[in-house]
Parts: sequence; structure tokens; C-alpha cells
Amino acid sequence: MADPIAWKVQHASIVLVSTAPIDPQSISADVLSRNQIVPEDWHATNEMNTPVLGMTQYRNGAVLRAEGNRCIFQQTVNGGFQSEYDAHILAENYADASRVVPYRSIGINWLLEPDLDEPRRWLQRQLASGSGFAPGFQPISVKVAKRAGAATCNLTFNLQPGGAVHVDCNFHIDLGNRTAIEMMRMWPHFQENLTSDILPTIIR
Repeated sequence: MADPIAWKVQHASIVLVSTAPIDPQSISADVLSRNQIVPEDWHATNEMNTPVLGMTQYRNGAVLRAEGNRCIFQQTVNGGFQSEYDAHILAENYADASRVVPYRSIGINWLLEPDLDEPRRWLQRQLASGSGFAPGFQPISVKVAKRAGAATCNLTFNLQPGGAVHVDCNFHIDLGNRTAIEMMRMWPHFQENLTSDILPTIIR
């Protein structure tokens, strides 16, 4: 039996998707602090605000972005899976402060890097063996999906310019009659599903 793969979490994020464009000003450092969405002792190191795009980055690696109808809460991890993520707390605080906004869906995400000796060869072997529809071509990005309870789990395997493989793991949830906060609080369930049921099936 092949050895299990060790996975490094590059970053974790939650994406809120609204039915209308999100005001980039809503994630400015001043607004986030004034509405107690971020802790008082957090210090913004980079900020950008235009009519269509907003971004606030903090010293601890947390980044908030507003792009069209999407608001993204991302946290740098560069380690193992965590029992708590600042990005998730910020997303919940933001959704609570903006509860009048009609959110359509959310995404709960992890960007992973598998520990592989030969990433390119691994990707070719795992995802391109027997695929003869484009002879001579090598895979650099492959996406697969399956239903996972209330969500759809999407895994996108990307070969990086430096040779590493990154795996973008996304649990997409259409909210319907459920609230964004209600479904965001289910993130431990999705992480458990990912680490216990999905990732172990991906062999070295």
C-alpha cells in the first residue's frame, strides 16, 4: 500500500457571495475596526480601495478582499490544519454586522500542498494516466467534484511554475433558506470530511 500523503495548509479562507456588489468600503480598516469585526490590537499593513475592489491586509497574515459580489476572508497558515482560524471568525463577525445583506452562497476553502518527491510526475500519473484525448499534452490543472452533504466539494490540482502541486479545496454551499452564519459554523464538519474521508483517498 502506498504511503499516506502529508498535507501542508498554505492558507484557509471563507468567501461570502452576495446577490449584489459588495461595497469595498465595508472592508476598509477603519470600518472593520469601528464595527468590531477585527480585534482592536490588529494593525493593517496594506490597504487598497477603489470603486470596484477593496483589500485590507493585516500584520498577522489575514487579508480581506471585496471583489464584485464576493467578500473573501483569507488567513496564511503554512502548517497543519487548525482547530480555529482567524479568517472564519472575521467572516462570521462581518456576516453578523451585515446580516441585512442577502447572501446567496458561501465557500469554505483550504489551499493545500502535498509533500511529494516528484510533484509533476505524481500529477501526471494520478490524473492523466489513460487519458488519450490529447496525446503529448501534460496536465497543469485538473478539477474534480463530488457532493458532500449540504455542500459540493471541488478539488482543483494545479502544477505551480516552481514544480510544486497545489490543491485548492472548496466546499461550495448554496444557502437557500439557511443563513451564512449558520453554514459558516459548520466549517469543522467540512474540515473533518476533508481530512478523514477525502484526502486519505488521494494516494502518493
